[in-house]
Amino acid sequence: MAPAFALRRGRPAPQQSTPTTCGSICLVVARMLTDTAYAERVRRRGLAAEELTVRNRTNRLLATPTSWQVPWPRALGTPPWGAARELARLLGVGRRGVRWRVIRWAGRSARAELLRRWESSLASDGPVLLYVGSRWLPRHVTMLVPAADGVGVDVFEPSAGEVLELDLSAFVAGRLSLAGWSRPWLVVGRAPGPRADAAEWSVVDVGN
Repeated sequence: MAPAFALRRGRPAPQQSTPTTCGSICLVVARMLTDTAYAERVRRRGLAAEELTVRNRTNRLLATPTSWQVPWPRALGTPPWGAARELARLLGVGRRGVRWRVIRWAGRSARAELLRRWESSLASDGPVLLYVGSRWLPRHVTMLVPAADGVGVDVFEPSAGEVLELDLSAFVAGRLSLAGWSRPWLVVGRAPGPRADAAEWSVVDVGN
């Protein structure tokens, strides 16, 4: 069965319903891309309602009935550990399947290596959340997906409800222009392979 939902550059995309649910809508869309039945349920129920349901899961104290996570004020958006748990669930990778990494102070070579990995792995491993912000703080969540034309990386920008081509050279330089924010802060995605520098990634125990 063909996917019920797709992101395409130049076409309208879902838009966050509140100023602080950029991460939540990214997670909803990530699951819609791979789960046809879920995409249809969201369409019937409404994106905004599902967005708030996801926000509650990522920000609460009890991640699951048997595991805890650091709670996070909803007014501050989606914490990376909550996003990692949710992304692991929707990708079906279980414990330690998704990790997050701070890239704010990474060098050009490290960011270039991430791009090389994403160009070959996003289609098979699933999307990656990219947090961007000011010099001092991460302020907004976007989502990296395979490029529609097969070249480079696309970015779902939920504040505008659009899909853009990621400026690769700007990312490597640590200077972006996404929703008014310029600094790439951290990424949340599927755990790197055994040859990657896994020591630079923070493991999130997502439970089963």
